[in-house]
Amino acid sequence: MLQRLFAWITLAASLAGAQPATPDPRIGVREGFELEIVAQLDGRARFMAVGDDGTLYVSDPDRGVVRSLKDRDGDGAYEDIRTFVEDYPRAHGLAVHDGWVWFTQTGAIHRARDTDDDGVADDVVTVIPSGQLPASGGHWWRSICIHNGLMYTSIGDSGNITDERDTERQKIWTFSLQGRGKREFCSGIRNTEKLVVRPGTDEIWGMDHGSDWFGRTLGETRGTQPITDLNPPDEMNRYERGRFYGHPFIVGDKLPRYEYMDRDDIVRLADRTVPPMWKTGAHWAPNAMCFYAPNDDAEGAFPDAYTGDAFVAYHGSWNRSRRSGYQVTRVLFEDGEPYGELPMVEFLGPDDARGQPTILGRPVDVAVDRDGTLLISEDGENRIYRLRPADDDT
Repeated sequence: MLQRLFAWITLAASLAGAQPATPDPRIGVREGFELEIVAQLDGRARFMAVGDDGTLYVSDPDRGVVRSLKDRDGDGAYEDIRTFVEDYPRAHGLAVHDGWVWFTQTGAIHRARDTDDDGVADDVVTVIPSGQLPASGGHWWRSICIHNGLMYTSIGDSGNITDERDTERQKIWTFSLQGRGKREFCSGIRNTEKLVVRPGTDEIWGMDHGSDWFGRTLGETRGTQPITDLNPPDEMNRYERGRFYGHPFIVGDKLPRYEYMDRDDIVRLADRTVPPMWKTGAHWAPNAMCFYAPNDDAEGAFPDAYTGDAFVAYHGSWNRSRRSGYQVTRVLFEDGEPYGELPMVEFLGPDDARGQPTILGRPVDVAVDRDGTLLISEDGENRIYRLRPADDDT
């Protein structure tokens, strides 16, 4: 009862004249596109999933809720915002499959559905209860991806470069959709917060955060860190069963971290490591990616050349002398492999009084809406943005 009451209070507030709004003009938007604010949330705007009916689901781990957002009047903004589920601390990853919204906590996975279209889940099932997955740690986030009857979830490093090969961490796991048949898929990841399938394939992809303080053992200190500023790269990986992706020993193109260079097996570890398919800026913190594959009749679709490419949301750096990242990019693909990257939306503005770029937003996730436009969640101001091709008349 309290959940439904809270949902109706949220709805009353959200229906008060919601419409697309103009973002800060200092936000950089690629020529030929326009950006608009389509939702302002009372709480963090983290990971997203688009339902078959167009409902947008957004997780808020701080409040332990997943929100449902509906654009009932068709103007592109979400005026109907409700609490879909609540009381799930650290609610994080989202996926829509077979009429259910699947969502993760740091140590559990659930699925929920709304059978009466009021925006509130009336059926919630725990698929993997607490205790079957490592919880918390420095990287407590849990992804969720469903493909070919399997559920995938990633578990990152409990710290920075911890040797956790003999634990369940630093790995991607698969389960049946009933939560059984736990099996290791691959290892050597540090922090992959979202897993996606490349359309038309069985390939599992994700963005992995590179490790911090690469040059500290050489004497670097905060602010005087020329090595750490540019190393190691963050990674776009194609994850395959049984493969090893290097962490915590190997970074980038099979380069050992200084802390592990004296290991007797370091060359063997490098030989086993699958290098990234694409290397991105160091410490840009890529929280999420999605592939662009709009419906044939999507009225807001990007130019045809974008189909098959990927979009990446970079939350932004903390382990650099000068801020970097804080953007959404397009990664260009050819024959199933990435070969270039272009900024689409840049959330860093002019330098502030301390000589640092002004933070105008912190992108978290990207998702393709049913009309072919790109949704961007941002948890600095807790907004949902929509990126669309600019009107010819503008």
